[in-house]
Amino acid sequence: RELGARLGVPVDQVVHDYASFCKRVNLIGAARRYCGEPDSASCAACVAREGSELTDPIDPIALRARSAAEFRAARRVTVPSGDAARRLARHFPGIRPEVTPWEDDDAALKLAPPSSGPRRIAVVGGIGPAKGYDVLLGCARDAAARRLPLRFVLIGASEHDAPLIETGVEVT
Repeated sequence: RELGARLGVPVDQVVHDYASFCKRVNLIGAARRYCGEPDSASCAACVAREGSELTDPIDPIALRARSAAEFRAARRVTVPSGDAARRLARHFPGIRPEVTPWEDDDAALKLAPPSSGPRRIAVVGGIGPAKGYDVLLGCARDAAARRLPLRFVLIGASEHDAPLIETGVEVT
């Protein structure tokens, strides 16, 4: 963590998730829902109840203090979206995150309906609660119950494949 300072070189912080202030990394608390980004004491209670995704035993108050110092020392803090920039700035007043999207969200997307058969909906990645597992399962169950011409394909894995597969989701 101190390598840049020891070498006397500038450090750029590229923020991928919320691990700088959320030991669960993804702002998911009780009932697998958005936590509301509470104060550090409430975060500590959440981590005690729900567990941490970080292996670092640091408590939430110390984590936020350490992250604040690292962000202040950085030459640049880069985030993927305006939303991430606002969240980071709220938790770490004084930093000015630069928004650099991972991809071009404004790029034109042209979809053609299938000529025949069901429409396939592909989901890519490791899908857990923060990335929409409950939404995918709910959509697949709804489509199956209403006999909609939809086929869901998960290209990756999920936190629990069996319920998806039982609903008709193809898991590669």
